[in-house]
Amino acid sequence: MKNSILFGRYSYKYLIPFTHQLSTMVQAGLPIARALRTLANQQKSYSFRAVIDDLSKCVEAGQPLSQAMKKHPRAFDTMYVRLIESAEKSGMLENALDQLTKYLERKRNIRRQVIRALIYPAFVLCFAVLIFAALRFVLLPMFAGASSGSNPINKTVGSLLTLVDTVLGLAVFVPILIILLASLLRQTELGTYIVDWVKLHIPIIGGVFRRAALARFTRSLGVLTGAGVSILDALSMSREVTGNEVIARQIDFAKETVKTGSSLTEPLRVSRTIDPAVVDMIEVGEESGKLEESLLKVADYYEDEVETMIHYLMGLLKPTLIILLCLLMGYMILTMWSVALSAAGLR
Repeated sequence: MKNSILFGRYSYKYLIPFTHQLSTMVQAGLPIARALRTLANQQKSYSFRAVIDDLSKCVEAGQPLSQAMKKHPRAFDTMYVRLIESAEKSGMLENALDQLTKYLERKRNIRRQVIRALIYPAFVLCFAVLIFAALRFVLLPMFAGASSGSNPINKTVGSLLTLVDTVLGLAVFVPILIILLASLLRQTELGTYIVDWVKLHIPIIGGVFRRAALARFTRSLGVLTGAGVSILDALSMSREVTGNEVIARQIDFAKETVKTGSSLTEPLRVSRTIDPAVVDMIEVGEESGKLEESLLKVADYYEDEVETMIHYLMGLLKPTLIILLCLLMGYMILTMWSVALSAAGLR
């Protein structure tokens, strides 16, 4: 059986084609049950085929598609199901499926960009760790074993061992400790807030986290409101996709303010997280009755900003890593060469 699960959920590899093909079939006038049967037969993943087959049987039995999808939360999250539910009530199912396809594709593209951007730095760091580990546990102990006492050679080798241990500690153990600490903190609501606040305030990188979270928020809010979901329900669902508790609490504040009859832009303007120019765009959308269009444009803006910043950061990181690695290796090679000359009595 081919695995279609990614981190406990079905991969975009299966969900995006399914959503797109279902949208095409619905637009062509094909009954939903028949479209689902056709799509189930096309699935290469046995587990995902079983999910689609169950949807088909439920729809044939008279259940709404959204109700059938609620039985499979690993395939269809809350936002997906609520969007389909609202579209069924408004008769705009094909439009909702089309918007969901675009939304999922944008999320997948951003994830791919981040992964591609991190491949080269990760390779360089792993290569550096392997080199320093070989020096620490193979080459330097050989030098230390070749001499005895407190002669200059042993002192030099000892200083090199200290340097290598420091580099290995920074490259391996510090990231592990940070990950473990963040995982422990995320067990509590306050800890999650602290971790997410720190993420937003990391120099340079914090801007990427902020823009990525706001891109997810504005795109999901735009898709939901465009499908007829009420603004309050849309805000509740959109907070869950931000991936940041600090921004999520600001969305909660916006929701409570909207409940009192205020516009969406009023609480957003108070927030220090969202750019004033973006709030102005949302305000224009509210006044013109085109909030969905404005939100999607804001999402496009933030996603383009994320892509630009990732390329900028990777452009800085690659040469920085290479220069640091070359300096460290150059220092160690020169020092070891000096040790070898001293051992041979040439100095």
